[in-house]
Amino acid sequence: MNKNILMFIYALICIFCSCTKAPTKKHTFLLFNLYNNTDSIVNKKVFELTRFPLNKIDSIVIYNKKSYICNYKEKVVREKGIYRSCGKNLILTHSFSDTSNSSKFCLMEEPFINESVLLIDSKKYKIKGVEYKLYYYAENNGSHSGYSSYYLEDVGFICYYNFSRDDYILCDSTNIKTLNIKGITNQLIRDTAFFARFIGKKLIPNYYRSKTQYNKN
Repeated sequence: MNKNILMFIYALICIFCSCTKAPTKKHTFLLFNLYNNTDSIVNKKVFELTRFPLNKIDSIVIYNKKSYICNYKEKVVREKGIYRSCGKNLILTHSFSDTSNSSKFCLMEEPFINESVLLIDSKKYKIKGVEYKLYYYAENNGSHSGYSSYYLEDVGFICYYNFSRDDYILCDSTNIKTLNIKGITNQLIRDTAFFARFIGKKLIPNYYRSKTQYNKN
C-alpha cells in the first residue's frame, strides 16, 4: 500500500481516538478583590484560587498576584461537609450541619486555611429563578483576628471577612460561565442578618480599629 495512504489512515485513527476519549473535568478558578470598610476595591485580583479535579479529591492552588501562596487537597461530601488532607488523613474541617463543635486542621495560611472552624449558619438566595446555598463559618488561627468565611455550595469559598480590620476579599469573577457570581455576592454583602460585618457591629458597636493603609494596584 502506498506510504502516503498509510500515513493518512493513521492520522484519521488518531483523530478518531482523540475525539472519542472520555471527557475530563476542567479546572475552575475564582478571582478575589480586596475591599475596605466602604465597600471600595483597594486591591484588584489580589488572590486567584484554582481547583483541579483529581481522582476522588481536588487539588487547590492559591496565588497572590503571580506569587505562589499554598496548595492543599480537598474533598466535598454533600450533606456532610468539606474534608481536607492533613498528612495521610482526611479531616472534616467545615461541617454542613454541626454548629456545636469546631474542627482543627494541621495547616495554616490566612485567610484560606485556619486552625479552627465553626459553622455559624446557612442561607439560600434565589436569583433569577436559581437557588444558591451559602454556609457561614467563623475561622480562627489562635489570634484575636479571625475570619468569617462564606462557602457557596458546589463552587467553593467566595468571601472572607476580617472584623478586626473591617475588610474582606470577595470573588468577583470566575470561569464558571453559568454562575451569577455578582448577583450572589451583591446580595451577600448587603444582607444585614447574614453578613458578618453587620452582625459584628450589632454585638460590638464600639469596637476600635486602627486605620489600615492600602495600596491600590
